[in-house]
Amino acid sequence: MVSSFDFLEQKLAKSQWLDGSSQPSANDLKVYDSLKKLGIPKATSHARAFAWYSLVSRFSEDARNRWGGEPIALKTEEPKPAAQAITKKKVEKVEETKG
Repeated sequence: MVSSFDFLEQKLAKSQWLDGSSQPSANDLKVYDSLKKLGIPKATSHARAFAWYSLVSRFSEDARNRWGGEPIALKTEEPKPAAQAITKKKVEKVEETKG
């Protein structure tokens, strides 16, 4: 049986934050709030989970709540249409300067 701490340990093997990004997200907030009821992970058995929990706990509650909202799907978002349009314009501009 995989414990919550084991699962967290596996997720954190690849990234400092649960969704794989460079900053905390709603996923981190949700898991942190859930783990507060279970207690702090043990550094001896779950070093990554302990380090993550310790780091997240250093943020004020107000700061953590700014990560909030609904947890996002992990790495499944498609590029936004506006971002695609901007990229297309940049490519066209580069092609114009070459031609």
